[in-house]
Amino acid sequence: MPDINALLNPATVAVVGASNDRSIIRGRALEVLLSHPFKGRIYPISRSAQKVQGLNAFPSVDLVPEQIDLALVIIPAEFILEELERCGNSGV
Repeated sequence: MPDINALLNPATVAVVGASNDRSIIRGRALEVLLSHPFKGRIYPISRSAQKVQGLNAFPSVDLVPEQIDLALVIIPAEFILEELERCGNSGV
């Protein structure tokens, strides 16, 4: 049976497509995650911002300085395949 602990109890979460704009889903998803008592580390992934909702952002999941357990991918459909490949190559 595969080990799904990282999925059910992640220590690190990347929010790919994170936004400072809380009126859109990409911003609301990060806001909700930050408002809950999650004990792990959250990494916003944004190609356009260096900080997102007060957190240092990274332009790509493969540039995060530690292993990501779970990625929440909220980007336009035409970029999904490329991002999923990047996540897979990074061990997410």
